[in-house]
Amino acid sequence: MKPAPRPRAVFLTVAFFTVSAVLEVALAFVDTPRPRGLQIWDALGRALLPALLAAGLWRGFAFCRTLAIVYALAVLATYAVVLAL
Repeated sequence: MKPAPRPRAVFLTVAFFTVSAVLEVALAFVDTPRPRGLQIWDALGRALLPALLAAGLWRGFAFCRTLAIVYALAVLATYAVVLAL
């Protein structure tokens, strides 16, 4: 029996969290002229949560769906407040 195809929302959410994780690491190199080990380690640590959420959402873990909703709402609220300032 074939598994049901994933909805488009799953692809969009996984793409959002994957891009977020990649940007965390990439911006560590852009922000500093010569990133050192500690700065790269810090960027990898910040990118870990979105990367794990993207992997968990792709695999269909229910716990990751709950965390992704809370995380996305918190991020969007933070961005809205920052942009309003």
